[in-house]
Order: sequence, then C-alpha cells, then structure tokens
Amino acid sequence: MKVYRFGIAGPGVIAEKFVQGLMVTSNAVLAAAASKNISRAETFLEKYASKYPDTKAYGNYEEMARDPDIDAVYISNLNDAHCDTAMLFLNHKKPVICEKPFALNAMQVSQMIDCARLNNVLLMEAMWTRFLPVTERVVSWINDGRIGVPMHAISDFGMALIDRPEHRTLSFHNGGGALLDLGVYPISFFNMIFGGQPMLIQSMVAKANSGVDIAFDAVFRYKMTHNLYGEDHVTAYTTVSIDKNMTNRMLIIGSLGSIEITNFFAGQSAALYRSVEPAIVIEREPVEIFLPERVDFGYSHEIKSFLNCLDNGWKENPIMPLSDTLDVIKTMDLMRMQWHMKFPQEN
Repeated sequence: MKVYRFGIAGPGVIAEKFVQGLMVTSNAVLAAAASKNISRAETFLEKYASKYPDTKAYGNYEEMARDPDIDAVYISNLNDAHCDTAMLFLNHKKPVICEKPFALNAMQVSQMIDCARLNNVLLMEAMWTRFLPVTERVVSWINDGRIGVPMHAISDFGMALIDRPEHRTLSFHNGGGALLDLGVYPISFFNMIFGGQPMLIQSMVAKANSGVDIAFDAVFRYKMTHNLYGEDHVTAYTTVSIDKNMTNRMLIIGSLGSIEITNFFAGQSAALYRSVEPAIVIEREPVEIFLPERVDFGYSHEIKSFLNCLDNGWKENPIMPLSDTLDVIKTMDLMRMQWHMKFPQEN
C-alpha cells in the first residue's frame, strides 16, 4: 500500500482539521507545511511532531513545490490566493486538493482546471460535505425514490465568525464575505440535489463597511414543471450570515416525503419522513434516522476519496467533479453581479 506524503499550503485553523483527518487515514501522512512566514509553518508542524516527527517547514510555496518527497498538496490559504497557489503546484505535477471557495470567480476556476488537464494531474475541491456519510445517505434516499421527486430545499447557514474588524472574512481584497466562505455550502448541496446550475436566481444582500457581503438571502429556481393544475417549479432557498449563528439545518421536500439534515454542512444526522393521507401532511415521526459514527471532525472522508483517485490514476473525483465546482462558482458570480460586487482583482 502506497502511503502518500502531504504538504500543507497555508497552515491555519482549517488545515488543523485536515491534519486530524490525515491522522485517522492509514495511507497518508503529514510531510511538510509552507507559509510566507516560515515560523508559522514551523509552529504548525510542532503541534504534530509526536505523530509526524520527520516534517519540513518552508518559507515559500515554490520550495515545497520543488520537493520530490511531496506526493500531494492541500491548499488552505486565503481565498484570493487559491488560484495562483494551485497552479504553482499543478505546474510542478503535484496533485492538489484545494479548499473552497475554489477561487474568486469562474475565470480563475477555469484556469485551474485547464492547468490540471494540461499537466495531467488530479485536482479536487475540498468540499468535505459532499463526502460525509450523512450526505451519502441522503443522496441514496433520493436516488432510491424514498421522497419521490425532489421539489424544494430550504436551508439556513450562519456562524458568528467575526470577532474583530480585521477578520479575514471582512477583507474585500482577500475574497471574504458570507457568499464565498459559507454560501458555497448550501449552493453546492442544492446543485447536487437538483442536478446542475439554477435557471433563475433572486437574491438580496447586506454589506459590511468593508464592502463584503455580511449576509444574504437567495431563492434559486432549478426547473419549471407542469402538473394537472398548471405550472410548478423546483426551487431552493437559503439565508446565510457570517455575523450570527443559525440552526444550520436543511430540509429537502419531495413529492412523497422529506429529509431533514441537522448541521447539513458537517453531516451531524439525517431524518427521513414520508407523506401520509391527506397528501399535504407529513408524518411527525421519521421513518428512518441516520446517525454516523465519527472518528474525526469529518475531513477524513474527502481525504480517503482523494487518495482513491490517486490510487486509480483518476484526474477528477466522480463525487466532486470539476464541472460541479465550476457550476457553483458561476452561480456565485451571478449573485455578486446582482449585488454590484467586484473584487479588486476583477477590476
């Protein structure tokens, strides 16, 4: 069994969760960390010295990209740096798993995809929610027809992330804001459920003094359908905020039942309900509840899927294909266009 040696580009809080996933993965180890501030990389690696004593710290990404002992790279630096950082490692033939948001806009994502294909290297978005056992079970319930045809989805997603004016999520230059940091989760989930980009988006935004979106509400129409009585449509709604905590639940409503997901982004649990007579009534008691066994925060599932791609020589992950990543960022581009919001890098 090959053991893959990972380098971390951007050692921070999110990278710590990724390393927790590595620690429960038998065929992967932490090998290096790179930061523009080498002391930050050294401090990060010191936390895991007992488990991974033979690691290297780098004061820039280029040095780690040239290291022949690095088999793959996890990118978790600031949002505005994802594109350039990913292409640096891809051009050095390093497989890349890059945090969401994958990049600032669809043009950058397209550049990353083209770079990966040119170099014939695996590239994957670290949308860990897609790989969780709860998400897997929800998709299975839908595919098995347990709720009939999915017609609507509703979610709220909020975290009180802001604790100071200089917090990264408030940085316009670094691609901060509710949409790219948190909104990517429900949008990616909606697209997964309904099979692609929405055909219509209506949204409204509340902005911080820095210019980033601090909260937003959005309705997405995915399809127009018809029944005996006239038109019907497949829709999703979400409200997202980076300045307040919310329930972080998702409800998926189908023609024969519904699914409720607790902490949908982290896959805490899922409950399946079915419709009863009269048809407008949903049973209060779930038909089935799924509670996953947790061995880490949850990142181990995306890591194992990424490694499975490497073992099989795949250049894309079938669970999180690059076309899905591009669809999500295109949706977010359209929303920012509605809000007249351009990042400095786009001017």
